[in-house]
Amino acid sequence: MPKALKESIEPERLDNRWDIMEIEDNISHAEDVGTGASMEREFMEDNTFTDLPNALIVTNVAECVFDDEDAKTKLEDVFRVFDEDASFQYLKCFRRVRVNYILPDAAVKARIHLHETQICGQVSKCFFVQ
Repeated sequence: MPKALKESIEPERLDNRWDIMEIEDNISHAEDVGTGASMEREFMEDNTFTDLPNALIVTNVAECVFDDEDAKTKLEDVFRVFDEDASFQYLKCFRRVRVNYILPDAAVKARIHLHETQICGQVSKCFFVQ
């Protein structure tokens, strides 16, 4: 607690430790608000990524993925690193695969790490699905 503020508080008002702790908490909160730290902390606590999609579309998928079980397993293993329970829908005529994750944060991590990654000899791109 800043010394000037401590001195400005009336001593008779501070009749127990709880009053002092409450005042120090209020001052700490006010200092955080001034720096923006409190707002950032509240944002991180309140934001659980529920508004983000939990699925990706993988484009430019190698044709062998649709015909060869080993290639399909290899692709699935790459995307299951982020969620073991991911499910896959193969769209052969579009050379695309839809990857469904349980949680949106798994989709976000997969998108960040696997966008423009070479999978089965082909550079694939990942996009979020609504």
